[in-house]
Amino acid sequence: MVADACGTPGDATDADCWSDEASNKAYGPYPSTTGVSTDITLSNGKDNTAILAGLGGGYDAAEYCANLPDGGYDWYLPSYAELWDGYNAPAMSGGFPSAYYWSSTESSASPGSDAWLLRTFNNDMYSYGKNTNCDVRCLR
Repeated sequence: MVADACGTPGDATDADCWSDEASNKAYGPYPSTTGVSTDITLSNGKDNTAILAGLGGGYDAAEYCANLPDGGYDWYLPSYAELWDGYNAPAMSGGFPSAYYWSSTESSASPGSDAWLLRTFNNDMYSYGKNTNCDVRCLR
C-alpha cells in the first residue's frame, strides 16, 4: 500500500494518492442500471463509488476501493477523467503495468451494459462490458 504522503487527496497526478493494484474485479452485473455519471470530463470518482458501493453487492471494483483500510483517507474507484489524468502523469510512469483498469464512469452510449476502462496497450479509454474482470487502482 502507498505511503501516507498523498499531498492533496484526489490528486490523480500524485503517485502517493494511488493504491496498489488489485486484479480481477468486475465493474458490476451485466446489464445493470446504477445512476452513476456518464460524463467523462468530471473528477467524480468518489461520488460514483459511493453510489456503486451502496447498491448492495456485485459492484466488485467500487466495493474493493470503498472497503480499503482508509488510514484517514477515503479510497474510491477513479472516474474516467481521474484515471486518464493519473495514467498520463509523469509521476505515475510505469504505475499501470497491466492491460486494463476500470474507471467508475459508465458509457453514455450504453450505460446499462458498459463502463469505461483504461487500455494501456493502446493508450486510450474504451467502453466495455461491466461483467468483465479487469484490474483496479484506487485513488484517495
